[in-house]
Amino acid sequence: MQKSYTIVVALSLFLGACEKAKSISDTHPTNPKAPLTFQPDSAGSTWNYQVTENFNPSSSILLEALAAAEGLSLPAIDTAFMYTMTATGRDSVIGTNSYSIFTTDSSAADDVLINNQDSIYYGIGIIPTISLGNGLVGGAVSGAILYLKNKPAGTTWTQSIAQSFDGALDTSVFTFSVISTGGTKVINGVNYTGVIAETVSFVPGGLASMLSSLGGTFPISPSSLAISGTYYFAQGVGLIEVDMNNSLFGFSYTQQLMSATIK
Repeated sequence: MQKSYTIVVALSLFLGACEKAKSISDTHPTNPKAPLTFQPDSAGSTWNYQVTENFNPSSSILLEALAAAEGLSLPAIDTAFMYTMTATGRDSVIGTNSYSIFTTDSSAADDVLINNQDSIYYGIGIIPTISLGNGLVGGAVSGAILYLKNKPAGTTWTQSIAQSFDGALDTSVFTFSVISTGGTKVINGVNYTGVIAETVSFVPGGLASMLSSLGGTFPISPSSLAISGTYYFAQGVGLIEVDMNNSLFGFSYTQQLMSATIK
């Protein structure tokens, strides 16, 4: 019987493969946050994103070797699409915290829940993943992720996240680092100010077990295979851009805000 393992090969901060939001009660009203927020949630606000994804396992020596060893066939995937995220003006209480609910109109992205605690931002469905199994399979991140802090450059934190893949629970480690604050960035002709830039580095869960199963064929430390990207958040707007490019895994990902209406 063929072994089944999971290697996470892509991140895309915000809006993706998390399924949790679909089962959450959303009947509570949400009050708009202060204008200085990095994630407005007033009802009817919209964000229109353009996403470009490229995955070419044949350009990755690591993935080609792993796939061959496990008898897998990994197709190249190039996609580009637009989607709109909308603030519903509702929230949901999970544990002791209240999360604002955002819906999307794309099958590539499910609902997103965000909690703002004094400029410390937690999200459910914020960091989706794509896993390497018999092809590419979406995986849901379980629990809330502390994905953004309005703190000075140099602020760093880590979080271990439980993930469910094909019924099996795995744990991965994320490292977040604020690299600049109060910056500017031009996207699609719009000059955004008060921008926080941060890096997110992700050590893929399940990788160690796969390398171990190959009997030392790949004496590589999982920590050296971290996937990372740069994310930009504008004050009063929210996420404006994600940039990722990982030649080791043969993929790139870009997400840009094309337009927004903040109410």
